[in-house]
Amino acid sequence: MEWDNHRPGSPHRPRNRHDFRVAVICALTLEGGMVELVLDKNWTAEGIIFGKAQGDQNTYTAGAIGRYNVIIAYMPGTGGNRAAAAASAVRSSFPKIEIALVVGICGIVPVHLDTRDEIILGDTVVSTGVVQYDYGKRYPRKRFQVDTKSVPLPQIYFGCYGSANTVLQSGLDRDELAKEHHLIAFEMEGAGVWDIFPTIIVKSACDYADSHKHKNWQGYAAATAATVMKALLETLELPDHETSEDNPVLVPSPQLTLEGRDLVGRSDKKPIRMIPFTRDKDFTGRKEIVQKLLDGIENQVPTYQLRAGLVGMGGVGKSQIAIEFAYRLREVKPRHSIFWIHASTGARFVQEYQELAILVNISIPEQSTILDTVFRWLSDEDNGPWCLILDNVDDDTVFIQKRDDGKVLRDYLPTASHGSVIVTSRYKPAARNLVENNLIHEIEPMSTEESLALLGTRLSFDHSNGAAASELVETLGYLPLAIVHAGSYIQMRQPSITLSRYLRLLRKEHNQVRLLDASGLVDTRRDSSSNRTVTTTWHISFEFIKKAYPQAAELFSLLSMFDNQDISQELIRREDSREKSNRSDSEQSTDDDFDLEFEDNVAVLVNYSLLSVKSDGTSYKIHRIVQLSMVQWLKDHEQLSGYQSVSLRILAGLFPSGVYTTWAACQRLLPHARKILTYEFDEWLSEEKLMLMSKVGVYLDEAGAFYEAEKVLKTASGLAKARLGADHLTTLRITTNYAVVLHNMSRGTEAEGLMRATAAKYLDLQIENNESLRTQYLLGCVLLRQGKVEEATTLVQQCFQRSIEVLGSEHHTTVDLMVCLGCIAEERGEYEEAESFYRRAISHELAASGPLHVRIFGDRTAIGRVLMLQEKLEDAEMLLKDLLAADILDENHYQALAYQSVLAVVFMKQRRFEEAQVLLQKLLTEQRKTGIDVTGHRKTTSWLCNALEAQDKLLSLAEDAKKNDEDPDLYRMLGYLGDCLFMQGRHLDAEPYLRGKVAIHENKQDSARNDADIIPTLQMLGCAYYQQRNLSEAVSMFQKSLAIQENMEGDVHCGMNIFDNISNLGRCLFEQGNCTEAEPHLRKAVAIHDSQPDDSRRDGDILSVLMMLEHAVSHIGQYSEMEKICSRALEIQKSLDHGNSRAMNIARIQHDLDSSLFAQCRYAEAEKVLSTALQWKEGVLNAGHDPDLVNIQTTAFYLYKTLVKLHKELEALDLRKRYKRIRFEMTRVKVQMALRNR
Repeated sequence: MEWDNHRPGSPHRPRNRHDFRVAVICALTLEGGMVELVLDKNWTAEGIIFGKAQGDQNTYTAGAIGRYNVIIAYMPGTGGNRAAAAASAVRSSFPKIEIALVVGICGIVPVHLDTRDEIILGDTVVSTGVVQYDYGKRYPRKRFQVDTKSVPLPQIYFGCYGSANTVLQSGLDRDELAKEHHLIAFEMEGAGVWDIFPTIIVKSACDYADSHKHKNWQGYAAATAATVMKALLETLELPDHETSEDNPVLVPSPQLTLEGRDLVGRSDKKPIRMIPFTRDKDFTGRKEIVQKLLDGIENQVPTYQLRAGLVGMGGVGKSQIAIEFAYRLREVKPRHSIFWIHASTGARFVQEYQELAILVNISIPEQSTILDTVFRWLSDEDNGPWCLILDNVDDDTVFIQKRDDGKVLRDYLPTASHGSVIVTSRYKPAARNLVENNLIHEIEPMSTEESLALLGTRLSFDHSNGAAASELVETLGYLPLAIVHAGSYIQMRQPSITLSRYLRLLRKEHNQVRLLDASGLVDTRRDSSSNRTVTTTWHISFEFIKKAYPQAAELFSLLSMFDNQDISQELIRREDSREKSNRSDSEQSTDDDFDLEFEDNVAVLVNYSLLSVKSDGTSYKIHRIVQLSMVQWLKDHEQLSGYQSVSLRILAGLFPSGVYTTWAACQRLLPHARKILTYEFDEWLSEEKLMLMSKVGVYLDEAGAFYEAEKVLKTASGLAKARLGADHLTTLRITTNYAVVLHNMSRGTEAEGLMRATAAKYLDLQIENNESLRTQYLLGCVLLRQGKVEEATTLVQQCFQRSIEVLGSEHHTTVDLMVCLGCIAEERGEYEEAESFYRRAISHELAASGPLHVRIFGDRTAIGRVLMLQEKLEDAEMLLKDLLAADILDENHYQALAYQSVLAVVFMKQRRFEEAQVLLQKLLTEQRKTGIDVTGHRKTTSWLCNALEAQDKLLSLAEDAKKNDEDPDLYRMLGYLGDCLFMQGRHLDAEPYLRGKVAIHENKQDSARNDADIIPTLQMLGCAYYQQRNLSEAVSMFQKSLAIQENMEGDVHCGMNIFDNISNLGRCLFEQGNCTEAEPHLRKAVAIHDSQPDDSRRDGDILSVLMMLEHAVSHIGQYSEMEKICSRALEIQKSLDHGNSRAMNIARIQHDLDSSLFAQCRYAEAEKVLSTALQWKEGVLNAGHDPDLVNIQTTAFYLYKTLVKLHKELEALDLRKRYKRIRFEMTRVKVQMALRNR
């Protein structure tokens, strides 16, 4: 028979898969091809097919070498995990394999650590051990005996391999690992096979495991490895025994040694880890939740299986927590097997179970399935404790939907107590299908501290840009995915992109998607199927919701149009109610059913973490990055404009009129209105947009937010004229409201012009109604404020009579006219008549609106003012205190400030300075906080005007205080009034108050003085004199203040407090032309600044000091000092961002630096600096800056002189020609600037 007709010493042709005892495993086709070339017999080439087990993804070639049948396994890919899976599949298909050889190419260490021999490309390394260096494992040397005499040695080395899942491409890392673990070669598959079979690694060098990799040596290396492998097999002695399927024999562990070295290794049975992601060495935060999961396993009840869920929005870090937990579990529970299962779909879950089966080497019976087999293996306590991590369980149907076998996937999750299950999900009901509700951990965005720590792992920052870092993580909503992406983006783009610049770009809405979706930032610790950009990560959830819950998707699309905070139900239910009203009677459900439908839709969004319910239960919020993602999705699918239009119609109808009784609702809806008014709408929606803008503008004006109201109504007025025409009633109404705001901002001339034009339009159109009469009344108010009392009186009186006839005496416009007549009487000094008008107005308003209306509040303030002007101080005080007690308005509303200012003046007139001081201090604090320009904002700051009425009296009292005993209350009052005026830039008005306080202080006895109190006053008075260019008096004040500071102990003697004083003194002396005296003061200011902590320094202030100091030292001939100071000033100025002034300052400092070098006769250095400066200034000139400020002519002149000094006449001549072009460019820029100014 042919079966027995074979060479002596060669194996019989195998009958089935049980006849193979040796496996050769190759990761690359090239490697396997070389092994095939050295086969003595190639059974596969002869057409003999042996098949393989179910689920085996390897490719095989069968053959013979020497006395053994050999099966060559081609892996489906490279890496240790795939090698382990491939080896497990080999064991399943060829159960009698006794030894595996991993053959192919590797990277080597250039010099053998023991012999110091040079190892070159093509040399072969035979393993004596393996270190899995990416996990810190080391596999032992073991077994097999070989006769070394018959092995050819084409430069063969014996030693330990390093094995990892990734290619080593760093010479530095190679040398460190080789030294630490005593390695001479590096590869990727050996450690994976080592777990499954007794193993020899035979690989030849194709590179040096560094960054210089190429494929030139791969073929030769694979060939030498195959040759050495054949030589080893020809000397291999395996125990003789007969095997068959019916008579299995336990195979003793083979032994193979070569030159006394153990070559084959096999670890003892150990836990199996299927974790597809490397550990994040920079993992930060989330310690509490990781510890809770570990504690759950540590304290697990023997008969109870731990199941826990991690639920949260996409990008919040669920999978990252699970990865860190897996590695922490491996450390604290080394006997636990860990299996990471991606469970986004049923098919993916089955595939992961199949890989698990291969990895743990489970044989699948013919009548069984992968799911059943893995379930039984996991249920068997003999296989040790395990933890399943089910990642991305986002579809709530995957584990509860019936399969063809009648079961659901949830049935294939064992409940054995030696196991545990961790679930990550975006959708809470999906997690709840597998985990009890009380063991679901909802993962929220990080805290500020955690977010900053996470950003710090990707990007270095310190306290100098700590504020920018804090703002960045807040802008990103403390979302880990977004923070990591931003940090990586900045790190990748440095130095052109800094943290501050990235933040500035991110503030602009049109940049946000581009920045957060930047490509090239792949996260290796996210599954490839979900490794999306920041905004698109939520598209998975939304697309699923759109398919499964279309009404919830519609609701969320609409919600995304509003501001992401405090989205009240009234916004959404309004649109839902419209849909309900459009249904037929048969389709309409009851209100309860409708409410339930709405709640169901909200619940879907909440469970997917797209929406969160606020504590009141009736309003919602959306994470800002989720909202950005949703808007981008709608834009990509051309649905954005439709939802924006719906949101506009909803809010235009819902936003109240803006009058006092609606303020609470206006305040609640204002953020949504601001958001919607940023959208671009089609022309057919103009009226809805104008309606909303008008309501918002009126409310902002009534609430005292004049600047924002002016911006909104100005835009609305222009839009109304363009879309509706100048004569349209809506245009006229909006224009009137716009003029009111201008009037309140004390922009009387503009307001008067608009009011007159609008009133004329009403006359031309022959319209006389509430709007036209209101316009005339408001015009009267504007004229009165402008001092045109007679014209205002005539107009308001006529309007008052027409209003009574047309609208009636009770109408609010008629009542407003009464108040205006009271103001006219008050302006004329007819206080009793004014009081009568105010009281009549109040009686009408009480009947119409009740005692707590804001109109009554304003009128009572006016009565209090006229009572004060009539010296009825007690009556005025009682009335104003009643207003204070009523607590109708916020204490910082402009009308509240008005009545408090009147009360302060009443107190001053009563010499109750202590009480007046309390009010003025509060008002001053509010003024400083809001930064209101009081000189142009009379309505908001009428308290200041009222306070000034007492100026003469206070100054006379100050003079009395000098002669008599000092008055501490008056002393403080003068200080507060001086502060008020000084903070508003009214230095001329502030000076007498500040001077009066200083005079009282100097008149005190030495024992009664508190010099520390007077220092701020002296400094402000010095600044007031400086602003008036009274430099001598300013120097005197700063010197007095400095003398007090230098004689005192404590913080007032040092730091930025004294820096301001010394720098101001130096400035005054410098501007007097006294450079000699100014120079030491300026130097001292610089020294004080430099001694401060970084967070206390003010680069802008020290820059101006340095610029003065450089001129001062130049004046006294210290040019080398001038050079140093200029260099530092230039460095500081380049780091600042001050728009046009930055370029101008750089030009000035550069000029001074050039001058210092020239003055020191350092012409070679001067030439280099001047050439660079001239080139830079030409660029600034081309950008359109003022040629005179750039000072380019002087730089060119100095460069010309420098070239002449260096005897470079030809270059000097070229410069003169170039200078002609520069002069032409200067002329062009000046003409352009003149045209712009014109």
